[in-house]
Formats: sequence, C-alpha cells, structure tokens
Amino acid sequence: IRANPDTINSILSTGAGETGNAYLIGSDFSLLTPTSGGVMGDRIDTAGARAALLGQTSITHAYPDASGEEVLGVYRRLPDLQAAILVEGTLEAATKYNYVNLAVNVSVALSSLIIAVFSSLLITRGIADPITNLSETASRIAAGESELVAERTSNDEIGLLADSLNRMKDQMNGLIAGLEQRVQDR
Repeated sequence: IRANPDTINSILSTGAGETGNAYLIGSDFSLLTPTSGGVMGDRIDTAGARAALLGQTSITHAYPDASGEEVLGVYRRLPDLQAAILVEGTLEAATKYNYVNLAVNVSVALSSLIIAVFSSLLITRGIADPITNLSETASRIAAGESELVAERTSNDEIGLLADSLNRMKDQMNGLIAGLEQRVQDR
C-alpha cells in the first residue's frame, strides 16, 4: 500500500493537539514525517522510540522527547512498515487538563452534595413537622382540651393518623358524655 506523504503529514500534524506531536519513525530511528521540532531524516532516539521499535506494549508514560522536554507519550510498532508511530504531548498540557478535570469533578461532587443535603432537609421537615404538630395536638387533648381538632395536612399516612386521632378524640368525648349522663341519671 502506497500513501501520499502529504496526506500522512496532514493527519499526523492535527492528531496531537496544539502542544503535542504525532510522527512516524523508521527502524533506524529516523523521522519519516516532520514534527514541530524536527525534520524528516532527523534521528529520534528517545525511551518511547526505543520501546515502540522493540514492539513493547503501548502505555502512556512520561519520558524526555528528542529536545529533552518531559512529555507523555503513547506509541505503536507498525511491523508491516518497519516503523513506529508515536504521539507525544507536553506534561504541562496534560497536567492542565487533569487540573481542569479535577476542578469539574470537585464542582459536580460539591453541587451534588449541597443538593442532596438540601433535599434531605426538605424531606425531613416535610415528615417531621406534621408529626410534631400531631404530637402537640395529642398532648393538648390529653391535658383536657377535648374540643381541639388535629389538622389533616396531607393524604398520606400522617393524614390518616390525624383522622384516627380525631375519631379517637370523638369516641372518647362520646364515652365521657355517656358516663356523665349515667351519673346524672343515677
């Protein structure tokens, strides 16, 4: 397979972003495509280049590039072409993106925590306040305020509890009235 070198150069020059390099090297460590810091034919003898040409598994790791600057690189041996492709980016750029990613993740986590706390407080208040009101009403009825009515604020179990308290109060008032009538009759 024969490819147009200009097409390959164009693809590789856009494949590593603004601060990175993507390039091909031959089995003799010579550049087969130009980079931002080198021209075709220059010798590239870096840890990444050696590992790529030896056929080692490509993993992202830091090493000095041909100019001595620390880069993060990935590579792959292309045995059919007797070459290797390397993609390298500056450590500074990678670190910057890591910090941006960290800031976004922390922001999302904090926002989620704030929303969860606020929501749980609202839910807790929505349950606790009606129960507190019913408890106070029951205490006042027990203290002798027999005409007091428990307010039904919802149609859930708390509303059913308010209805039950009112029915119990009405039955209790009926029993007391019946007992008073019996006492008067005797």
